[in-house]
Amino acid sequence: KVFDLARGECIATGAVLNPQISVASDVIGRMDAAQNGRADELKDMVRQAVEDLLAGLTDKKIESAVVTGNTAMLYLYLGLDTTPLCRAPFNMPDPLGRVINIDGREVYFPPCMGAFVGADITSAVLSAGLCREDNTAMLCDIGTNGEMALWHGGKLFVTSTAAGPVFEGAGIECGCMGVDGAIDKVSAENGMLCISTIGQKEP
Repeated sequence: KVFDLARGECIATGAVLNPQISVASDVIGRMDAAQNGRADELKDMVRQAVEDLLAGLTDKKIESAVVTGNTAMLYLYLGLDTTPLCRAPFNMPDPLGRVINIDGREVYFPPCMGAFVGADITSAVLSAGLCREDNTAMLCDIGTNGEMALWHGGKLFVTSTAAGPVFEGAGIECGCMGVDGAIDKVSAENGMLCISTIGQKEP
């Protein structure tokens, strides 16, 4: 999303498939490739994809940005060593949470909570106001990682598990990515199974 901060308005939105998929379809495979000499290639891929996306969204100069995502993807974006994320005890040497100058642009990277609970969950928890709730509340983010954040008794508990192949269409016999035509809902109506698809396209 591109925002005009002076007016507080979102002026453009867009998305693009991560080109790193040509190296590996999941973050484990990408971290493995990074440890085998392809870290710079992976970094360049994702940075170029972001720049190309921004260039297609607006002709205005983007002076500052916020980049969020799971810990592994942020490490790959920044060219940081992913080795500690891959092996027990799965340390996160750099939790981020600071501004980094990238190609003349100030980029803020929100803090990651853990090796597999990234800044995307930090951002989601803040956006949802989860920790301002008086009652018990839960936030779930099912994507490359499946994360859950539970606010209870004044404490925040977080956990995650691998979920990517289900939604990215990788390594599964039946299924596909969340694209037009992907089945997004199944319901029983009048004794029959009915489906809906993304974009109302043929399944």
